[in-house]
Amino acid sequence: MYLHVRNALTAAALPCVVCALIISASAQITVTSPTNGSTVPMPVWVRAHNAGCNGNSPNAFGYSIGSSPFITWGITDLDIDATDYRMNSPGTYTVHFKGWANGTLCPVVDSNVTVNGPASTNNDQIDADTNWLWVHDTGTGGTATGTTTYPVASPAQDGHSRKFTMSYTSGGGMRGSTSFATDQAATHFVYDAYVYLTNPANVLNVEMDTNQVWDANGDVLIFGLQCAGATGFWQFTTNVSGKTHWNNTTLACNPQNWTANTWHHVQLAVHRDGSGNAFYDSIIFDGKTTNLSGVNGNSSFSLGWSPPGNLVLNFQIDGKGASGSITAYVDGLTEIYW
Repeated sequence: MYLHVRNALTAAALPCVVCALIISASAQITVTSPTNGSTVPMPVWVRAHNAGCNGNSPNAFGYSIGSSPFITWGITDLDIDATDYRMNSPGTYTVHFKGWANGTLCPVVDSNVTVNGPASTNNDQIDADTNWLWVHDTGTGGTATGTTTYPVASPAQDGHSRKFTMSYTSGGGMRGSTSFATDQAATHFVYDAYVYLTNPANVLNVEMDTNQVWDANGDVLIFGLQCAGATGFWQFTTNVSGKTHWNNTTLACNPQNWTANTWHHVQLAVHRDGSGNAFYDSIIFDGKTTNLSGVNGNSSFSLGWSPPGNLVLNFQIDGKGASGSITAYVDGLTEIYW
């Protein structure tokens, strides 16, 4: 019932007859952060409690920002407690807290908040880019073939997602990539995406990378993060003898445990110094923020890419087992950087 409410109520507007009933309901959402009228830094800490309404217990709880159709679900039906980078430039935003009880939307509670920086760029709708490549990553071995399609009307939170399909043997993987902007001065990046897997049991790894040509020599800083079923942890990349090396964090993750046919919200925050060192700051997954400590290392590679400042985003899926097929969707793909 919980997943049904999530998927159904984010896909379409409620009919007016239901809206009339909602207005008369009694809201029991308590917002701790951001409180209405407050001024806060980025990332914004979003914290609230849902007690249901009309005497009914809650069965879903989430929030959206401004006019965006994207909903981030709480860590439970009762609580939201996470940071969010999407309120990412100085300005005023409205956070809409939305709770459901017994399958009915309770009164929405709004909180207006002013964010005081830092100034950053929000490059959204990257899933709509026309120069996406979707190729076999030969580093995974085996074979892999597939297609990527845009726009796909369903499943989608905003009416148009990008679809990725693949068939594989011997653990083969497919890598999607697109060059979406140029900024050599940027040192901080947040990879923000909604990911939907139809058959997570076949997925070994889900990899999400931000790459920057950070100097005039064409050296590339690879901020690589993946939810690794092979080890059961989030992993990050470093450069070891000129090759990409995956290192375990202490944060557990296995894509085979992701709920199928459900949108999972991911925000990956990283930054770099001026010497090619990557620092992996936090992972926000399905409304839960984990700050990483001591997760860093040199991750610069002499690849000769151009132009300086080129920003390239990767989305990769590796297959599990001897053979199989995978279908995934990505929506709201955004890179925030400053």
